[in-house]
Amino acid sequence: MSYGKEALKRGAMGLAVGIAISMTIAVIIGWREGLSTYDFEIMSKSYAAGGIMGIVFGAASVIWNVKRWSYLKQTVLHMLVIAAVYPTLSMWAGWIPAGLVPAAICFGGFVAIYGILWTGWFFHYKRTIRDFNARVGQK
Repeated sequence: MSYGKEALKRGAMGLAVGIAISMTIAVIIGWREGLSTYDFEIMSKSYAAGGIMGIVFGAASVIWNVKRWSYLKQTVLHMLVIAAVYPTLSMWAGWIPAGLVPAAICFGGFVAIYGILWTGWFFHYKRTIRDFNARVGQK
């Protein structure tokens, strides 16, 4: 398997998802700020940031396919790739205020949410594997 080709394919799929999410965020920000018409710069930045985040999320998912790496290495690397890009793009797009404190809060929140989701999926798959092994053992 070519990790590069797979990353490009997943990145392209992530582009559409990222744009859809970013446009939703732009609409919410516009509604919250009471904007009656969209500012082209706000819309353009949200569009670009969402597309880039979609590409990064999609391409970074290839990390999970590198079987010679431990799950710990895959998890840390995946989280760091995403967390390195997200706060910067969020500030540039206007999703969070610019500054060190908002970036640190964004990064910390991202890491916390990532940890919660990872832990939830870990226990889900642990239970799934346990149930599967129990069913196989019954036969």
